[in-house]
Amino acid sequence: MRSGRAAAIRAAQQAVEAADPWLAAIRAAVADPAVPELVAQPIVDLTRADIIGYEILSRFPAPPQAPPDQWFANAERAGLGAFLEARVLQRTLELRATLPPGTFVSVNISARHLASEPVQAVLTGGGDLAGLVIELSCPDAEAAMGLRAELATLSAAGGMLAIDEAGAGHVGLSQIAALRPALVKIDRSLVGGIHLDETKRTIVEMLAEYAGRVDSWLIAEGVETEADLHALARIGVPMAQGFLLGRPEQPWPWLDDETVGMLHGVELGVSSSWHVAGLIEEADAIPVGDHEPPHTGQILVEVDPRGRPVAMRHATGASPRRSAVPSLLTVLPSEGIETVTRRAMARAAIYRFDPVVCTDASGRLVGVVRVERLVEALADMAARAPRDTHEPSSPSAEPEERLDTPEPVLTEPVLTEPVLAAAAFAARPLPSRREARRAAGQPGQPGQPGQPARP
Repeated sequence: MRSGRAAAIRAAQQAVEAADPWLAAIRAAVADPAVPELVAQPIVDLTRADIIGYEILSRFPAPPQAPPDQWFANAERAGLGAFLEARVLQRTLELRATLPPGTFVSVNISARHLASEPVQAVLTGGGDLAGLVIELSCPDAEAAMGLRAELATLSAAGGMLAIDEAGAGHVGLSQIAALRPALVKIDRSLVGGIHLDETKRTIVEMLAEYAGRVDSWLIAEGVETEADLHALARIGVPMAQGFLLGRPEQPWPWLDDETVGMLHGVELGVSSSWHVAGLIEEADAIPVGDHEPPHTGQILVEVDPRGRPVAMRHATGASPRRSAVPSLLTVLPSEGIETVTRRAMARAAIYRFDPVVCTDASGRLVGVVRVERLVEALADMAARAPRDTHEPSSPSAEPEERLDTPEPVLTEPVLTEPVLAAAAFAARPLPSRREARRAAGQPGQPGQPGQPARP
């Protein structure tokens, strides 16, 4: 009797699968641990013309031949969506051990499955998640707020968050404000043809400004033409990915010489043409919770067990003070001087002149940049900028016809409070690190390995 019942169930399942070929294909894919095949697409730092990370993408070789999003949508319909995403995440973590130095790897996880049991089992069992970026596309701000506990766990384990498809439909400023991601990816609908579309350029400029103010890094995805790449670079978008820069391949592809040459020819925006790497100085890293007070001129950065900055204590002003996340401003060494200065000046007045913390792509401490050095660098940039020079008109030339228009009214330049304060702050003398240690009776210490020497 039981065997007859089991046969009836199998016959019913076969009838359902015959009516829906996707169901059989999904079940076959889930049964094969090698499916899907994983490929990696490079994410490029436009300032350095080098790869800074990779996005993992899925490929399903078995029929039906369809894009990956259709496979995942049908897996969701079959009740296996969370399982399939967890499998891709697990295999990405296994690949992470072979990542090229100084790069990260990102993988897409849907908002509805981030808190699911299969995905959380992989994340909580993955140990140190440094170098992993979860790309999340949230349906709305309310759903984003509901994921705070899971995202806090991700961050505590060393992982980072990226908001995917920013600027497309439902993914906008409210999600960025709620989640404060490390990376914001501009949707391809805004990237394609941006060199011809003023509206797209305006939206991307707004996203770049907003991302900078909430301490996120911007990535343009779907870059397929040099014209679009040049337009994005002029806006100041620091990172990009797309077929123009590198197609998805077996992990881990490199940039070919032709692509590198093309990147060196990209005309970067003013905000990206001079980067802060040359302004970095060492900072003393101390464990979180260490209560050592800074001496005059000293900058102490509290780091977690993975070397990521959590707070900063310094005595570069009138009295020692401490700032912590989210008030702590962190940037990449490849970010533009003008961009970083604007972000520093956009902080609340109490934090406006705190040193800026530099990290690598994995969020680990590299060093700090003092705001007065940013201002000095801006002044140097202004001094080196080409000035308008016009040949004087020939005395024998006929004078141009003058129109009866009123003489222009000349006004004093407008100096805003932050600019005046920055100039005053930069003008005051500060002791060097060595002098500060000597004044405090402490011996000088050489830089830590892997940290840049003080310029």
